[in-house]
Amino acid sequence: MTVRAKPDAQSRSAVKVCRIVEALGTPDYAPKTLAAIAMSVRGSKTTVWRVLKQLEIQKWVRFDAASDTWRLAADFIRFAVAFQRFMDDRQRDLDAEWADMTGDRSTRK
Repeated sequence: MTVRAKPDAQSRSAVKVCRIVEALGTPDYAPKTLAAIAMSVRGSKTTVWRVLKQLEIQKWVRFDAASDTWRLAADFIRFAVAFQRFMDDRQRDLDAEWADMTGDRSTRK
């Protein structure tokens, strides 16, 4: 029997943030209303709004008052692209280490 620890408040908050960012990034980064985001993450509009306001302060999301929608902001996209580049570089490093250890020079995918 697996016993799972009850997540603390910080963990639950982090999960909420991740789910909201993920909702804004799928399927096509299209702007979304507060109601649509709340429905997507199965959260209350109040909680989602609070998280969005914090993400807005961090410049990770933008609110468009004209369309009453939220979208990921350029700062978040830059962060995501930089992270992807870092991961690509790390994968190349690991592939090179693997090749050195095994002598296998084929490109692994």
